[in-house]
Amino acid sequence: MRAVLAAVVLVVSMAPGLARADGKLLRVPTLIPEKSLPFKFSQEAMAHHAAGVAQLKCELSDSGKPHGCKVLSGVAHVKDQELTDFAEGLTFSPAINKDGVAVALTDFRFPVRVVSPLVPQMPSLRF
Repeated sequence: MRAVLAAVVLVVSMAPGLARADGKLLRVPTLIPEKSLPFKFSQEAMAHHAAGVAQLKCELSDSGKPHGCKVLSGVAHVKDQELTDFAEGLTFSPAINKDGVAVALTDFRFPVRVVSPLVPQMPSLRF
């Protein structure tokens, strides 16, 4: 199956700048887009103009790499495996504890907004 790149907007919804892990205050990880892999839309998703918001849960290493991702709620016509592969190709800044040390997170949840790419415009014909 051939895959096509899609416009995907990632939104991390947590309190601005703060989160909690194991009862300790943290600086929230933020997405580093230039170090992340793009989402690939399947032909099925393209045909159905799939769009929506998926909720994912991943473990986040102390270097900011997600792994062990699971889809909590998906998007119609987008396979869960496509979403988890995408999530595991992202890179975040590390979570920082109150002592200024990068820490791993075992329950990092975030939404991913999937936006169907625009259908290319047909070139105008001149007679």
